[in-house]
Amino acid sequence: DELPRWGVRQWVKEELRRIIGLIEGGDAAAAEARLDSVVAVSPQTADAWYLRGLARDDRGDSARAERDYRRALERDRTHLLALGVLARHAERRGDDDALDLWERLFAADESDREAVLHLANLHIAERNPEAALPFLRRLAAIRPEDPAVRYNLGVAAELTGREAEAVESYETYLELAPDGDRAAAAREYLREHEAAGKERQ
Repeated sequence: DELPRWGVRQWVKEELRRIIGLIEGGDAAAAEARLDSVVAVSPQTADAWYLRGLARDDRGDSARAERDYRRALERDRTHLLALGVLARHAERRGDDDALDLWERLFAADESDREAVLHLANLHIAERNPEAALPFLRRLAAIRPEDPAVRYNLGVAAELTGREAEAVESYETYLELAPDGDRAAAAREYLREHEAAGKERQ
Protein backbone atom coordinates (compact mmCIF):
# COMPACT_ATOMS: atom_id res chain seq x y z
CA ASP A 1 0.00 0.00 0.00
CA GLU A 2 1.14 3.55 -0.65
CA LEU A 3 1.70 5.70 2.42
CA PRO A 4 -1.07 8.23 2.96
CA ARG A 5 -0.27 11.89 2.74
CA TRP A 6 -0.53 12.57 6.48
CA GLY A 7 2.78 10.77 7.09
CA VAL A 8 4.47 7.64 8.27
CA ARG A 9 3.66 7.97 11.97
CA GLN A 10 -0.09 8.06 11.47
CA TRP A 11 0.08 5.27 8.91
CA VAL A 12 2.00 3.06 11.36
CA LYS A 13 -0.52 3.78 14.11
CA GLU A 14 -3.49 2.86 11.91
CA GLU A 15 -1.73 -0.17 10.47
CA LEU A 16 -0.88 -1.54 13.92
CA ARG A 17 -4.50 -1.11 14.97
CA ARG A 18 -5.60 -3.19 11.96
CA ILE A 19 -2.90 -5.78 12.61
CA ILE A 20 -3.99 -6.26 16.21
CA GLY A 21 -7.45 -7.03 14.86
CA LEU A 22 -5.97 -9.64 12.51
CA ILE A 23 -4.04 -11.32 15.34
CA GLU A 24 -7.05 -11.33 17.64
CA GLY A 25 -9.12 -12.74 14.77
CA GLY A 26 -6.68 -15.62 14.30
CA ASP A 27 -5.19 -14.50 10.97
CA ALA A 28 -1.52 -14.54 11.99
CA ALA A 29 -0.30 -15.02 8.42
CA ALA A 30 -1.95 -11.83 7.18
CA ALA A 31 -0.74 -9.99 10.28
CA GLU A 32 2.85 -11.09 9.72
CA ALA A 33 2.74 -10.01 6.07
CA ARG A 34 1.51 -6.53 7.01
CA LEU A 35 4.07 -6.28 9.82
CA ASP A 36 6.87 -7.00 7.36
CA SER A 37 5.88 -3.76 5.66
CA VAL A 38 5.61 -1.84 8.93
CA VAL A 39 9.08 -2.80 10.19
CA ALA A 40 10.54 -1.99 6.76
CA VAL A 41 9.03 1.51 6.83
CA SER A 42 9.41 2.18 10.57
CA PRO A 43 12.10 -0.13 12.03
CA GLN A 44 12.33 1.96 15.21
CA THR A 45 8.77 1.06 16.25
CA ALA A 46 9.10 -1.47 19.09
CA ASP A 47 5.44 -2.44 19.03
CA ALA A 48 5.74 -3.56 15.40
CA TRP A 49 8.52 -6.00 16.26
CA TYR A 50 6.60 -7.24 19.29
CA LEU A 51 3.44 -7.83 17.26
CA ARG A 52 5.34 -9.63 14.54
CA GLY A 53 6.77 -11.84 17.28
CA LEU A 54 3.23 -12.65 18.43
CA ALA A 55 2.16 -13.43 14.87
CA ARG A 56 5.14 -15.71 14.36
CA ASP A 57 4.52 -17.40 17.70
CA ASP A 58 0.93 -18.05 16.64
CA ARG A 59 2.29 -19.69 13.49
CA GLY A 60 4.67 -21.90 15.47
CA ASP A 61 7.83 -20.05 14.45
CA SER A 62 9.14 -19.47 17.98
CA ALA A 63 12.80 -18.96 17.01
CA ARG A 64 12.08 -16.02 14.72
CA ALA A 65 9.43 -14.77 17.15
CA GLU A 66 12.02 -14.52 19.93
CA ARG A 67 14.34 -12.56 17.65
CA ASP A 68 11.53 -10.07 17.06
CA TYR A 69 10.84 -9.73 20.80
CA ARG A 70 14.51 -9.00 21.35
CA ARG A 71 14.44 -6.39 18.58
CA ALA A 72 11.48 -4.78 20.34
CA LEU A 73 13.53 -4.59 23.55
CA GLU A 74 16.53 -3.17 21.69
CA ARG A 75 14.29 -0.29 20.64
CA ASP A 76 12.47 0.04 23.97
CA ARG A 77 14.08 -1.55 27.03
CA THR A 78 10.87 -0.88 28.98
CA HIS A 79 8.69 -2.94 26.61
CA LEU A 80 7.27 -5.15 29.35
CA LEU A 81 5.10 -7.25 27.04
CA ALA A 82 8.09 -8.34 24.97
CA LEU A 83 10.12 -8.95 28.12
CA GLY A 84 7.35 -11.10 29.61
CA VAL A 85 7.01 -13.26 26.50
CA LEU A 86 10.77 -13.77 26.33
CA ALA A 87 10.83 -14.76 29.99
CA ARG A 88 8.09 -17.35 29.46
CA HIS A 89 9.92 -18.78 26.43
CA ALA A 90 13.18 -19.01 28.38
CA GLU A 91 11.53 -20.65 31.38
CA ARG A 92 9.78 -23.26 29.24
CA ARG A 93 13.14 -24.22 27.74
CA GLY A 94 14.88 -24.19 31.11
CA ASP A 95 17.31 -21.50 29.98
CA ASP A 96 19.65 -19.95 32.54
CA ASP A 97 18.59 -16.43 31.59
CA ALA A 98 14.93 -17.01 32.56
CA LEU A 99 15.59 -15.79 36.09
CA ASP A 100 17.34 -12.66 34.83
CA LEU A 101 14.45 -11.85 32.48
CA TRP A 102 11.85 -12.20 35.24
CA GLU A 103 14.00 -10.06 37.54
CA ARG A 104 14.16 -7.37 34.86
CA LEU A 105 10.39 -7.49 34.55
CA PHE A 106 9.98 -7.23 38.32
CA ALA A 107 12.45 -4.32 38.48
CA ALA A 108 10.33 -2.47 35.93
CA ASP A 109 7.06 -3.18 37.75
CA GLU A 110 7.17 -4.54 41.31
CA SER A 111 3.41 -5.16 41.26
CA ASP A 112 3.72 -7.57 38.31
CA ARG A 113 2.08 -10.68 39.76
CA GLU A 114 3.25 -13.04 37.03
CA ALA A 115 6.87 -11.92 37.33
CA VAL A 116 6.92 -12.42 41.10
CA LEU A 117 5.31 -15.86 41.01
CA HIS A 118 7.68 -17.03 38.28
CA LEU A 119 10.66 -15.62 40.16
CA ALA A 120 9.56 -17.38 43.34
CA ASN A 121 9.04 -20.69 41.57
CA LEU A 122 12.43 -20.51 39.88
CA HIS A 123 14.21 -19.68 43.13
CA ILE A 124 12.43 -22.53 44.90
CA ALA A 125 13.23 -24.93 42.04
CA GLU A 126 16.87 -23.93 42.38
CA ARG A 127 16.65 -24.72 46.12
CA ASN A 128 17.00 -21.08 47.08
CA PRO A 129 13.64 -20.26 48.74
CA GLU A 130 15.32 -17.58 50.84
CA ALA A 131 15.69 -15.49 47.67
CA ALA A 132 11.97 -15.85 46.89
CA LEU A 133 10.78 -14.39 50.19
CA PRO A 134 11.44 -10.65 49.56
CA PHE A 135 9.60 -10.75 46.23
CA LEU A 136 6.61 -12.59 47.67
CA ARG A 137 6.38 -10.41 50.78
CA ARG A 138 6.40 -7.26 48.68
CA LEU A 139 3.69 -8.58 46.38
CA ALA A 140 1.60 -9.79 49.34
CA ALA A 141 1.66 -6.24 50.69
CA ILE A 142 0.50 -4.92 47.31
CA ARG A 143 -2.05 -7.70 46.67
CA PRO A 144 -3.13 -8.88 50.13
CA GLU A 145 -6.16 -10.77 48.83
CA ASP A 146 -4.42 -12.80 46.14
CA PRO A 147 -4.61 -16.50 47.12
CA ALA A 148 -1.74 -17.64 44.87
CA VAL A 149 0.61 -15.05 46.36
CA ARG A 150 -0.31 -16.10 49.89
CA TYR A 151 0.16 -19.78 49.14
CA ASN A 152 3.55 -19.27 47.52
CA LEU A 153 4.64 -17.12 50.45
CA GLY A 154 3.62 -19.98 52.73
CA VAL A 155 5.74 -22.43 50.72
CA ALA A 156 8.81 -20.18 50.81
CA ALA A 157 8.37 -19.56 54.53
CA GLU A 158 7.92 -23.27 55.22
CA LEU A 159 11.03 -24.21 53.25
CA THR A 160 13.12 -21.64 55.14
CA GLY A 161 11.88 -22.75 58.56
CA ARG A 162 9.77 -19.67 59.28
CA GLU A 163 6.90 -21.53 60.89
CA ALA A 164 4.90 -18.54 62.11
CA GLU A 165 4.97 -16.87 58.71
CA ALA A 166 4.09 -20.14 56.97
CA VAL A 167 1.12 -20.71 59.28
CA GLU A 168 -0.16 -17.17 58.79
CA SER A 169 0.25 -17.39 55.00
CA TYR A 170 -1.49 -20.77 54.68
CA GLU A 171 -4.32 -19.68 56.98
CA THR A 172 -4.83 -16.52 54.92
CA TYR A 173 -4.76 -18.58 51.73
CA LEU A 174 -7.51 -20.86 53.10
CA GLU A 175 -9.61 -17.85 54.11
CA LEU A 176 -9.32 -16.48 50.58
CA ALA A 177 -9.67 -19.79 48.71
CA PRO A 178 -11.11 -22.52 50.96
CA ASP A 179 -11.73 -24.72 47.92
CA GLY A 180 -8.58 -23.73 46.04
CA ASP A 181 -6.27 -26.12 44.21
CA ARG A 182 -3.74 -25.98 47.05
CA ALA A 183 -6.21 -26.06 49.93
CA ALA A 184 -5.50 -29.69 50.80
CA ALA A 185 -1.74 -29.10 50.96
CA ALA A 186 -2.20 -25.99 53.12
CA ARG A 187 -4.49 -27.84 55.53
CA GLU A 188 -2.05 -30.75 55.73
CA TYR A 189 0.79 -28.43 56.74
CA LEU A 190 -1.38 -26.73 59.36
CA ARG A 191 -2.46 -30.09 60.82
CA GLU A 192 1.13 -31.29 61.00
CA HIS A 193 2.24 -28.02 62.56
CA GLU A 194 -0.50 -28.25 65.19
CA ALA A 195 0.36 -31.90 65.95
CA ALA A 196 4.05 -31.04 66.31
CA GLY A 197 3.16 -28.23 68.69
CA LYS A 198 1.17 -30.58 70.89
CA GLU A 199 4.06 -33.03 71.02
CA ARG A 200 6.40 -30.30 72.19
CA GLN A 201 4.10 -29.38 75.08
